[in-house]
Amino acid sequence: MRRAFTLIELLVVIAIIAILAGILFPVFVQAKEAARKTTGINNVKQVALATVGYTVDWDDTYPIMQRVQANGVVRYYESIGLPAGWDFNGQFRDMDNVAWVNSVQPYLKNYAVMTLNGQNVWSYKDTRYANATQPFFNGSVSLNGVLASYPATGVASPSKLTLVWFGNMKEEIRGYVYTNPLLICSRMPCTFKGANTFGDRSDYTYGYLRGDMPQNETGWVVGRGMPMVACDAHVKFVPLNPGGAETKPGEMVRSYDHPTMAFGKNGMLKSFHTCKDTPTSHAYLSFFRPDSEFDYNFGQDVLCH
Repeated sequence: MRRAFTLIELLVVIAIIAILAGILFPVFVQAKEAARKTTGINNVKQVALATVGYTVDWDDTYPIMQRVQANGVVRYYESIGLPAGWDFNGQFRDMDNVAWVNSVQPYLKNYAVMTLNGQNVWSYKDTRYANATQPFFNGSVSLNGVLASYPATGVASPSKLTLVWFGNMKEEIRGYVYTNPLLICSRMPCTFKGANTFGDRSDYTYGYLRGDMPQNETGWVVGRGMPMVACDAHVKFVPLNPGGAETKPGEMVRSYDHPTMAFGKNGMLKSFHTCKDTPTSHAYLSFFRPDSEFDYNFGQDVLCH
């Protein structure tokens, strides 16, 4: 005669299963995050190596970083199609083709590495996606735009200057990528010149850091930080405010490992360090300057040295 389980026995089994689940679930989460971290490191590394390959074939020069019209006018703050021409019946194909994400593709042959699974997706609110002329990809990886058309061998500290990073932070743009930071020039060609009074400057892309989307503006891409690749193509994982506390008013973060001057809660990037060479010149984001020896003064719009 078969004996049925008693209520006590069933409760004991359920309790054991619950205990095991409580032990194993955090392990599974950590394993998943570790896998994302490895993938993120691999993605930015591939983009960096492709960019280095580009400079070898193009006279030691980094790519153009933004959309450029046929007359040479740079379209600042605009997103770049992945790939060029998938939207608006190819209306912007020529402008997108010259921008870095498409010009390095012959060396990369992979648009999928321009983001990472688990990012927050942002989309334009119009019909461009429904009318796409070909498959498109999402983007959250960026090149350092201050290096636009700059000589690779002219970088002062190639082992320290960031070339590739998750410049869109925790957000990916559906069908596009942004360059971050931007190099903005009042003259052409638009290339970093250092100390000047022309009006050249660098800027953070398209109004980020305002707190409009704090869940997307966090630097916690994976593991409370993000991988960054230097100009010499070595990768390092950079923790970004891992404790999560907001920077107190009147205080600033001082680090040459990342660009952030003040954090919001949970790794949100609120402001960057900026410096200028003379009292009359314009400011660049200190961390991304190709002439930086990473001994700059911390603060906003301060003299670099």
